[in-house]
This record gives sequence, structure tokens and C-alpha cells, in this order.
Amino acid sequence: MPGLVLAVRASFLSTEPVAATNRDLQAEVDAQRFHKDLFYRLAVVPVDIPPLRERCEDIPLLVDHFVAQAAARYGLADRRFASETLAHLQRHDWPGNVRGLRNLVESLMLTGNGDTIEPSDLPETIRGTERLSERDPGLSLAESSERDLISRTLRSCNGNVTATASALGLAKSTVYAKLHRYDIHVDLGSVRSSR
Repeated sequence: MPGLVLAVRASFLSTEPVAATNRDLQAEVDAQRFHKDLFYRLAVVPVDIPPLRERCEDIPLLVDHFVAQAAARYGLADRRFASETLAHLQRHDWPGNVRGLRNLVESLMLTGNGDTIEPSDLPETIRGTERLSERDPGLSLAESSERDLISRTLRSCNGNVTATASALGLAKSTVYAKLHRYDIHVDLGSVRSSR
């Protein structure tokens, strides 16, 4: 069952670890790909968490939470998401689930301008302006989104790879590898992609 989370003997007095999986562990046990004894040790309180795309009404609340988190973490002023921007987020499929939303909000907090996040600040893959036929067929949707995020961050950092790496929380060598992988070029402060 996708989104299944198995809690491990949590009590009010102590916090025990939580194990999570997106696989149907009972089916894995039946197919003898998961140890039955371990399944019964873990399966104390199963909680089914539907994917974000099935609970889009949670997105505005989650965005507010992630804005406050990013503002506190980076010492930024809170920013508001325009209602049209939230509508785009609620229509998106969110293959990365809540983590993908959190990463996007954090990125927009770091790279956006002004007090309000507008639809034009969103990656093309979320705005829906990029047609599937226009995307590089060699890249998945996640890779295309990552390429767009790196390009926008690099542009907002005026082509400074060190600042881009810092803003994205990546090693500089990782950013260089991704620039090469996605064929993103830095030309005297401007950023372009040949894809």
C-alpha cells in the first residue's frame, strides 16, 4: 500500500524510531522478499499517508509552514505566495511529495525577489507552460525541474557557482557536475541552457 508508514512502539513517555516505506510490506512478506518476523516487529501502528497530489487542500498550509521555516533558518523576511501561485502548486502532481514542495518553497524564498511569490517565479514544469514535447526527452520531469532550479538559482546569484552551491545546500563540485550534466553555461554573469 503506497504511503504506508509503520510506527515502532511509540509511547507517550519515549520517542521511538519510525520506519517508513512506499511498498506493501505484507505483499513483500507473501512474496518472501521481506522477513516475516521483522514485519511483525515493525507493524505496530500502521498509518496510511496519501500522496500530496491527493490532498492538495493541504498545500497552502504546508507552504505557510515552509515559508516560516525558511525565513527562520536563513534570516529572511516572510514572503507571501500569490493565490495564483498556490493554484499552480495545487494542480502540480508532486512526484517528490511533501519533500519536493518544501525544497521548492525554500528555493523560492532564497532566489525570489519582492514580498510576493508570483507564478512567474515558479519553474516552468510547475507553471505548466513547458509542453512535454518541448522538454528534453532524455530528462525525467524531476531532472528537468532540477535543471530549471539550478539555472534560476545560478541566475539569481549572477553566475557565481560558489554562491549557487551555498544557496542550494550542495557542494561546489556537485553544482559543477550538474552544470555539465544539464549543459548549463555560465557566460559573464548570465546563465543559459542549450537544451
